[in-house]
Amino acid sequence: MGLPKKVILTECWARDGLQNQVKYIPTDQKINMIERIVDSGFKRVEVTSFSHPKYVPQFKDAEELLEKLHKNSDVSYKATCVNNRALLRAIDTVEKGYGPNEVSFVIAASEEYNKVNVKMTQKQLINQIDGMINSAKDAGLEVLISVSTAFGCPYKGTVETEDVLRLVDHFSTKGVDRITIGDTSGMANPKQSYQLYTILKENYGEDIPIIAHFHDTKGWGISNAYAALQAGVNHFDVSLGGIGGPPAERIGSQSGNTGNVCTEDFVFLLNDLGIDAGIDLEKLKGVGEYSENMLGMQRSQILRSI
Repeated sequence: MGLPKKVILTECWARDGLQNQVKYIPTDQKINMIERIVDSGFKRVEVTSFSHPKYVPQFKDAEELLEKLHKNSDVSYKATCVNNRALLRAIDTVEKGYGPNEVSFVIAASEEYNKVNVKMTQKQLINQIDGMINSAKDAGLEVLISVSTAFGCPYKGTVETEDVLRLVDHFSTKGVDRITIGDTSGMANPKQSYQLYTILKENYGEDIPIIAHFHDTKGWGISNAYAALQAGVNHFDVSLGGIGGPPAERIGSQSGNTGNVCTEDFVFLLNDLGIDAGIDLEKLKGVGEYSENMLGMQRSQILRSI
């Protein structure tokens, strides 16, 4: 299959990126970054999570951020909801006129990961999410299902393709708007990436958008993303500076906390391949440097070379 001519990127810096930062980033700085991200051309931005502040204090300002954020009508702003209580908080912001456009619900393909991460069996979590989908739709929200541990589990090891497809089969019939397939612990290799995304695109590509989400634990994140491109995937999650991973409070309890595919590196690669991501390269360079200065982290390879 040939490479796509255009791709859609979801910038995850403000949620998946920040969730493992021990240092709390003030709300105004987060908003400044999000608005810079949008100004550089992103049409999809993950902005926060309605997590319990006790467990992920980085997002204790979820409501405040959404209320203060100047939203662009051409952009979709996404928030993660880990359970029913989180969804009710999101719906409350919608009813008050400043909520997200989209909410995401996470479920692991690995039974063991669900039990450790959310203290529920996969069946229990499916039943909970089915109800959450209905509630979110009633509130006018778009819904994304994120299938995590699609390429392996830090507790179980191998995850079978059938375990992933079973979840995609189920949720693709529930009216969700898109499905993310996540390499949560960075266990994928390019061969596996190509094989799984080929199957997903062949079986669901015409019915529901499939988003690729990789972690860079072994340094293979962009290689895996390129393999997904070859399989026909045209929608990816990325994070400025390649930051991200499990919440700071859980680092050390599982493997795979190296971060996400680096936005700057991937966008410049796409540009060299002649693939349109709709991103202004100079503005992206500026926002990447701004993030590096804020966090004191230099992870982008391309920013070191240009």
